Amino acid sequence: MKIFNIIKSIFLYLSFVLAGVTFVLGSITLNTTDAAISATCINFVILGFVDFFMFNAKNSIVKRIGVGLTTGFMIVILYASIAAAEYAIAAILGVAAVSVYALYFILLLIEYIAYNKSVENDPQKNPKIQKIIEWKKLLDEGIISKEEFEKQRQAILNLDSSKK
Repeated sequence: MKIFNIIKSIFLYLSFVLAGVTFVLGSITLNTTDAAISATCINFVILGFVDFFMFNAKNSIVKRIGVGLTTGFMIVILYASIAAAEYAIAAILGVAAVSVYALYFILLLIEYIAYNKSVENDPQKNPKIQKIIEWKKLLDEGIISKEEFEKQRQAILNLDSSKK
């Protein structure tokens, strides 16, 4: 799982570096279409980099707002890049930034799928198994009866007792 976190971070930072290069490329190349893309995107530069810091926040609410704003920021870059894709180097970098940003979310999906499968099979991480173990301890200590334990176990596992 640690390798996924490293690769995800690399993709996220790379997408923002490419977005930053998209902003300044018009000033460097002095190409008119690159300058037009840079002028369009420069209006969103402060918003984009504030979003980037919000995206990496520890607070879940701030992070969710940051993800939404960052995605909107990337859509603006994609729109400006597609409009001038035939003529501008900045457009190619803008599309690359959005593509790498999309790869970040694909890796996030792969990690989510892999993690959920391992949680279901790992008794140390599965919350249902942990609850049953806690109820079993109460049964072993004599705090609850066997019937109460079975009732709780069936409720946790979503078993229907009428099928017996």
